[in-house]
Formats: sequence, C-alpha cells, structure tokens
Amino acid sequence: MGQPQFVHMGAPPFAEREIELTPGVHTITAVTGDNTHAKLSVPPPVSVTFLVQPPGA
Repeated sequence: MGQPQFVHMGAPPFAEREIELTPGVHTITAVTGDNTHAKLSVPPPVSVTFLVQPPGA
C-alpha cells in the first residue's frame, strides 16, 4: 500500500513505526506537512543516516 519510500506519521501509532530495511546504509528524512500534504518550511527537514548490519554480523 502506498509508496514504500514514504512512511506517513499522520495516523496512529503517531510516535513510532517499524520498517524492514535491507543491510546497508540508509537515510531517513523527517518532513512536516500540512493537511493537504504540502511541505512546510518550519521546522526544516531533519535527516539521519545509519548502517543496518546483516544478520550475524
């Protein structure tokens, strides 16, 4: 359902999501939007980059 590269936080549960990621480097960016899904400039988007290790690594 939807696009897997987008995680919508406007529906319960609001505080967290569990997503499956393949091993490797991933970047997640949090972007706020209004009720029409237009991107807001305040607060600015925030990104975090992290490494998912393969099982048993």
